Amino acid sequence: MRIVRVLSILVIFFLTVSWAPQAFADEDALLFAQAKTEAKKGQDEFAFMHYRSILRDYPSSRFILPSSFSQAEYYFLLADYQKASSLFQELIQLYPDSQEKLFALAHLLKIAQLQEDQAMIHQWEKEILTIKPTSFIFRDKKQFVYRTPLNRFFKAVFRINQIDFFQGEKLFVQIIY
Repeated sequence: MRIVRVLSILVIFFLTVSWAPQAFADEDALLFAQAKTEAKKGQDEFAFMHYRSILRDYPSSRFILPSSFSQAEYYFLLADYQKASSLFQELIQLYPDSQEKLFALAHLLKIAQLQEDQAMIHQWEKEILTIKPTSFIFRDKKQFVYRTPLNRFFKAVFRINQIDFFQGEKLFVQIIY
């Protein structure tokens, strides 16, 4: 009787230990899905909390980049431009080759414009211009689109002499060179 009980405990322990990582492996994906759902419903605060949980609890998650962007975007929407600027700059440093970089730079340019900081306006415009497509063969423009983690649609339109960033259909920032 005692042997059966010990074996039962060992089997339960073994199953718990072997299945536990699988049970929690996709928890970050679940949080990400919940965040996207909340964002689509316009519940930015709840989306923000789910994205923040991913950053805090799953530092190796494949959802770190969009979660990082969401934090910066959220502070931008709250007009906490100092915090937003810091988070966007951190994102650019950590992910210099990401698609999000272009749209993080657009937000940084917008912050500089809102604060009327000419030095930063010049710095962010210069940075954006380094990303400019080099070829417009058979086209007069190139477009890049991005739906943010908080469900805002952005579009960057590169032309030969200017770059326009739109949020939805509304002009967000513009660079003429």
